[in-house]
Amino acid sequence: CISYPCDYLWFLTLPHAAGRWRGYASVPKPKLFVWGTRDQYAAKHAALKWYGTLAPPKDVVLFEGLDPKRGHVFHTVSLVAALSERVVAWVLKMA
Repeated sequence: CISYPCDYLWFLTLPHAAGRWRGYASVPKPKLFVWGTRDQYAAKHAALKWYGTLAPPKDVVLFEGLDPKRGHVFHTVSLVAALSERVVAWVLKMA
């Protein structure tokens, strides 16, 4: 499945929706997760730990060195292009 990028509010409400997120962990559909490694709301180690609980098929893309004040936002043309390339490659791989 492909989803629009989320702002940080979904993550801050995660404890309130834990049951729903646990249910998503077993979904057999292909999943692609994209994280900035310096995201201030979803730390890399915690995000990868959660990612490890998900059922395959799954893939993760880590973007190193995104602006820590905008760690989950692709705020330049080159970052958006890199993100687009990764998503298109993943979609083609899953097709």
